[in-house]
Amino acid sequence: MRARANKSLSSKFPRSNRMYQTSVAPGILFWGGLSMTSTPTERRGKRRQRLKWYLFGPVTGLIAIAAIGYACAVLLERQVFPASTLEVLTIASVFLGSTLGGIAATKRRDASALEAGGLSGAVLAILVVLVALVAPGEGPATATCLRFVIAAVAGGAFGGALCLDRGRAKRRKKRYARR
Repeated sequence: MRARANKSLSSKFPRSNRMYQTSVAPGILFWGGLSMTSTPTERRGKRRQRLKWYLFGPVTGLIAIAAIGYACAVLLERQVFPASTLEVLTIASVFLGSTLGGIAATKRRDASALEAGGLSGAVLAILVVLVALVAPGEGPATATCLRFVIAAVAGGAFGGALCLDRGRAKRRKKRYARR
């Protein structure tokens, strides 16, 4: 069988071209009589998409936190919620926004769901600490800032966990349950 495969290859391509590779111009490669082209923009596009997940997730999380915080502020303004729930609503908006950021990062990365979500939440937690350093008040060593950091990291990890591919494990459980 192996001899037949080699014979068919040698009949299609001459022996001199099969092993011969040369680069005619940047991005064009001749190999065995076939030309393969790849433009610099194609290469850049692939590279950009791989590197973008760790920026895309936290930015999505920040936008979601701002939107959810605005909705909570409107509800507090119209006195739907009492003013005493301000801190709880803020922590919930950080958790939900970080969850959405973790989902976005995981979907963009397509691998290591918990890692991508957790890193997205960690970037948001670092941003929370930096804002606490800059803002006048007690600083980043308070219990409230620690709650925000925990909510950001836990929300990002939760978002990553929501994107786990559990289909194979569920199918395996169903298969063993039938027996």
